[in-house]
Amino acid sequence: EDGHLYAGEACRWLQEQLLVFDANIGDACCKLFRRDYLLDHNFLHNERLRQGAEGLEFNIRAFDKLDRAFFVNIPLYHYIYNKNSISVITTEATNQLIIKCFEAIYDFIQTSSNRKGLEKWFYNRLKYVIVTTAISGYFNPANRMPYKKRVSGMKNYLRNEMIQEALKSGFSDGISGQRKAVLFAVNHHMYLLLLILGKARRIQKAKR
Repeated sequence: EDGHLYAGEACRWLQEQLLVFDANIGDACCKLFRRDYLLDHNFLHNERLRQGAEGLEFNIRAFDKLDRAFFVNIPLYHYIYNKNSISVITTEATNQLIIKCFEAIYDFIQTSSNRKGLEKWFYNRLKYVIVTTAISGYFNPANRMPYKKRVSGMKNYLRNEMIQEALKSGFSDGISGQRKAVLFAVNHHMYLLLLILGKARRIQKAKR
């Protein structure tokens, strides 16, 4: 809400909202922090992480000791879309980079006093990542890898323990029916269906 001051326990709720996909507040670029606050708590960007989710990882940590936050609804960030950026072109390497970011987020959550609230939303957010990896990555029509290699890559991706826990999580707040269909196909290893859903997603994006 524009002009709203969050304080005390409301900041814990705000920290959880960083993980809510449709809240659109996870990016680091739309925040202003006091320099002394960041230095006092040693909240620095993890330079080993990249791919876009490193901003979310930074914010989860930076909001952990927050006692006040003020929201201002003013567009101050000019975004330049790069169709060749690492966030747009999904490869095996970028899939692994995203996993590293979320593993770092998960490890920090285990140390947070707000662990219970964050963990629920963490797995919910990770489901969005799994959907994107499936239909915009491995089963994207633009992916030129042979079908068998795509299936093999997806199977290997799904062996990750954190990914498995996310798929087991029964909490799916805000996830659309289309994404739930993708998650169903992922859970049941229905790779031909994922290929069809990937094509449908590309057509849908082209119409925008």
